[in-house]
Amino acid sequence: MLNLMSLGDTARYLPDGAIQFAGRADDQVKIRGYRVELGEVEATISNHPSICKAAVMLREDIPGMKQLVAYIVTQRREEQQLMNITQLKEELVKFCKRYLPDYMIPRVYVQLDALPLTPSGKLNRKSLPIPQQQQLEEDTTRDHQVDLTVCSFIFTCMGLHQKTSTVLFF
Repeated sequence: MLNLMSLGDTARYLPDGAIQFAGRADDQVKIRGYRVELGEVEATISNHPSICKAAVMLREDIPGMKQLVAYIVTQRREEQQLMNITQLKEELVKFCKRYLPDYMIPRVYVQLDALPLTPSGKLNRKSLPIPQQQQLEEDTTRDHQVDLTVCSFIFTCMGLHQKTSTVLFF
C-alpha cells in the first residue's frame, strides 16, 4: 500500500502503472460533503454519564442514504435501565449538540449489552448489527418532512402548485 501525500488515503499501483484508491488509513469518513472523525464522535458520546462505551459507524443500509449510527453500551445502574432508547437518544442528541456540529451527530442509536470484540480484544466493526428498520424509517420520515418543507418554500417562490419532494429541479 502506498500513502498518497500523507493525507490518510491509501492506494496501490496496478500492473499497468495506474493508482487505485484503496480507502482510508484512519477512521475519517465523508457524509453530506463533510469529513467526520468517527473517534471524535465516539469520544463525545462516551463522555455522557449514562454511557459506558460507544462506537460510531457510517452505514449505507438503504442505497443512497448514508448515515452515522452510534452503538452504545449504557452504565449498569438501575435508573439508566428504566430509561428507554428513545429518551436516551434525545438526551444524547442534546448532549452532542453542545460539543459537535449537526453533521457529526449520529442519526440512529443502537443500544447493546456489549460491543463485539475480535479475539485480540479490539472492536469488531463488521459484527455490529444492522439497525432495525423502524429506526431507519423514523430517520427517513424526519428527513422527508424537511424535504417537503424546503420544496414547499421553493414551489411557492417559483409560483408552482405541485408540492412534492421527488421532483428534480435541475
